[in-house]
Amino acid sequence: MGRTKAKKKAKSKAVDPPPQDSPQKGPSISSLLEKAQSLVIQCDYELARRFILRILETEPSNTEAQELLGVVELERGDVDAAKKIFTAMISATENSTAPPPPSAHLCLAQLCEDEPRLALQHYQAAIDTLMGQLKGKDKATGEDLDNEAQIKSNIVRALIGQVEIWMDPSYDLCFEDDAEKNCENLLATALQTDPGNSEALQSLASVRMSQQRPEEAKDCLEKAWSAWKDLDLGMSCYDSRVPPIATRISLAKLFLELELYAPALLVLHGVMSSDDQEVEAWYLEGWCYFLMAEQARETGGKLEDMAWEELAKDARDRLEACQLLHLNEGHPDMPLLDHVRTLISQLEALGIQPSAPLDEEDDDGEGEWEDLDSEDDDGDKISLLFSSSFCSHTSLGNIFSFLSSALRMAKLRRDTHESQLFSSTERPLRIVASGTLFLTHTLSLPCQPAPSSVIRAHSVEKNRGGSASTLLSLLAQFPNVEAALVAPLGGNDEGNMVIRDLETEGVSTRFCKIWPGSGVPSAWVFHAADNDTRTIVNHNPLPDITHEEFVSILGPLLAPENYMLFPPAESPVPATYPPSSPLPPSISSQSSPRTPGTPIMFNPNSPAPFDWLHFEGRSVKTTLSNITGLDGLARERKWRSHCVFSVDIGRRGRQGVEALIPHADVLFVNKHYAQANSPHYAATPRTFLLSFMSTAPPHALLVAHWGSEGAAVLSLPTREYFQSSGWVEDRSTTRTPSDSRRPPPQGRDTAANSTANSSEAHDMRSVRSGSDFWADGRSRTPSSSAFTAGNYTSSDARSHLGLGTPQTRSRSRPRGHVNRYDTTQTEEDDNEDADHDSQGTEVPESDDNVVDEVGAQDAFVAGMIYSLSRRILPGPPYTPASGGEDVRPANMDHDKGRWRLDECLRFATELAGRKARRRNWDGLADEMARAGWFNNAY
Repeated sequence: MGRTKAKKKAKSKAVDPPPQDSPQKGPSISSLLEKAQSLVIQCDYELARRFILRILETEPSNTEAQELLGVVELERGDVDAAKKIFTAMISATENSTAPPPPSAHLCLAQLCEDEPRLALQHYQAAIDTLMGQLKGKDKATGEDLDNEAQIKSNIVRALIGQVEIWMDPSYDLCFEDDAEKNCENLLATALQTDPGNSEALQSLASVRMSQQRPEEAKDCLEKAWSAWKDLDLGMSCYDSRVPPIATRISLAKLFLELELYAPALLVLHGVMSSDDQEVEAWYLEGWCYFLMAEQARETGGKLEDMAWEELAKDARDRLEACQLLHLNEGHPDMPLLDHVRTLISQLEALGIQPSAPLDEEDDDGEGEWEDLDSEDDDGDKISLLFSSSFCSHTSLGNIFSFLSSALRMAKLRRDTHESQLFSSTERPLRIVASGTLFLTHTLSLPCQPAPSSVIRAHSVEKNRGGSASTLLSLLAQFPNVEAALVAPLGGNDEGNMVIRDLETEGVSTRFCKIWPGSGVPSAWVFHAADNDTRTIVNHNPLPDITHEEFVSILGPLLAPENYMLFPPAESPVPATYPPSSPLPPSISSQSSPRTPGTPIMFNPNSPAPFDWLHFEGRSVKTTLSNITGLDGLARERKWRSHCVFSVDIGRRGRQGVEALIPHADVLFVNKHYAQANSPHYAATPRTFLLSFMSTAPPHALLVAHWGSEGAAVLSLPTREYFQSSGWVEDRSTTRTPSDSRRPPPQGRDTAANSTANSSEAHDMRSVRSGSDFWADGRSRTPSSSAFTAGNYTSSDARSHLGLGTPQTRSRSRPRGHVNRYDTTQTEEDDNEDADHDSQGTEVPESDDNVVDEVGAQDAFVAGMIYSLSRRILPGPPYTPASGGEDVRPANMDHDKGRWRLDECLRFATELAGRKARRRNWDGLADEMARAGWFNNAY
């Protein structure tokens, strides 16, 4: 981010300064193209499109940019726009001696789904061009050998594309007399071009099967599979010898058709070791077990010493996992889902029930999901969760294979015609937060009441407080978030109303301890206008949850196998009750209901019962027992590296709170805590976080919220430090000429977005990661967040604080409206050692713009939790198992789609800034979405 900009500044000092009237030199075309390619790999298509358009403004005939723009349009689902681009690329070379790029013909061949003969012509034109390129490589050596292999691979795939058209029963071509002969000739050419090519052999096997020659088909498949079956399929992203996932899935289908179930399962297991969220792989594996169970029933009840009931149970488990993944990811292939549900219904009719979640009774206590993740002994295998179309390619050079995958997904998206602002493939976040909940009643008075006096209040406001419940309510506004609260709650009418509100907002209360007939902890604040003083009266009728109660409440989540004999607990409040206060549809629509029969917070891709566990840091003794007990259980059951423990120790200075620090993966602190505990280091967040290093575990991530002054994050294992200024409202309504060129943000609700005017939409815009330096040439917003980053060693950090200050800026413009509810919170108890109080209710000084600084801190914590869960956490190096060592591979392709730390900090800072300038919490997630944070797939 900022490093690139800093280098350009440093370079300019070495030459004479340019005249003031000369324009500032922008980045080179090659730099812009490289950045655009990296954004495509990260699935950031909207921003990549802006880079490409800027390149084409300078060089309209740049072939690489045109080609990449077509790729982006396909990934965005605009097939017609992609077709126009590739057609224009071919038309531009009609009067030139240079042939058109083969990728344009390859793409158009796949886009001509209703014109098979035209598709054959495009394939042949691409083959002719590629053959010409191959002839020029006869004497190639060294680096050119890789390019030659790539050309051969593309030729083979184009020939296979022609074979598939001739064999497709939906076209009349397959009924022509020479169809079979044409297929034989095309495949002979493919194997002559690239002998032993696994994809050509697979295609030949398919032809042999259509010719009723199964033995020859088996021989072809065995040859195709033997070329790569012994490779490390878990590292397929880094080994070009491993075929793409789509090719391996096709091989599994052929094995299934030939009733070769064992090799089909091995191929599918390799696919899931590369991408354990591949829906079709789960489907095929379930179908394979289903077919095996059917065969076992017909042959005496067993197949290779496995009972048909056992095989059917395996089929049910895989199909249930496939169904859950399909729904969670919003996968567009609905016929697949329909077949999965049909198979599940048939198994249900046979009396086959799914296995208990995380059942650890088999395999000496090792659960089924542990077996799937047992590639590494320490259980710390990094999941490759990005798009399978890139998972099998190390570069954009293999344009044909990538475009095939892109086109397939574009067609599926077009069939479902869904336009959502939030990505449908967002990684789920299952979070449990332990803390408190209370109500604050604020009475605005002309003066403090005298004893035995009667006084009239100007206004009375009632608000709900408590850090854990507040941040969960905010997180529940985001997609694919399951939020559960652990807290004591009152069971009287007022308490039931609070519970209904939480459930309506998407926060589960099934892990709360309900005290029937008891009230809600409350604080009454008398705010006198004459001297601006506050008198606070607290009442807390509920005791805190003890360690024993904590373990008992979370029992069904932590050890579900011990609770399978009991019926599931009902929600404490019927779901049909209306909320006490209306919520926007955007909030209630984010969380989707769990499928009936699905275990609590179930995620088939993680052995952990949750992804994140957050503690408010209240009663230190109880919290310490809770966190150490869970840590021991997680290590024993080998899912500690698959979840995050975080503690907010900055709410108030509590005696002994430092005992919690060694057990947390993420530590949240604030300026007030720093001033109270380390006043000598509290001048800046950097000095305080560096002083904090000696007490924090080596794998920890330290996060500091500094109020209106900004925030900072320090990563101990990666030696990274980032700092942001406060998110400042830009009240300017004048748009610069270049601003007017920017397209309006794409909303997830078209109708809602159409009601907003263009200036309002522009005011909502913010772009992640400071990429405007590349996409627009420079930054213009004076109110954007500034970041500093630098690398250091632990010894250097303690001796000096000069971490380097390369900076970058980005646009960040708020909507600027004021909401109607005040969330000002109050301190319930001044005794720092008291454990039975409602904390986190300080009332700081505020200015004309900031109306809720304490709420902003809760929003900041929620923003960091959500953004860090975008494939940074859970996982190494921020786990105790890694010992603070960054165990990620040197090849950083596994980071595709992962948010960076500076992006996480920017997201949380902006979310906190927006909350600070509004009085309620409704629609904050949608506001961030309209600002542009979720325009891209992650």
